[in-house]
Amino acid sequence: MKAKVILKATLVYDINPDDYPSECDTYVKMLQFDLNTYKDDPIFLLSCTKDIDIRGELIE
Repeated sequence: MKAKVILKATLVYDINPDDYPSECDTYVKMLQFDLNTYKDDPIFLLSCTKDIDIRGELIE
């Protein structure tokens, strides 16, 4: 028997252009920068998240 756990994390935050490297000159690039950061360090994302939905199911 195996189990599958699904995490859905929701993070809402203000994007401050001053906090990004100069090559992030549009909000789309700033968001992509954040997504890459969270992909590389998902623990950081979870530590900042206020709303986490955790579900589980048994699978064979």
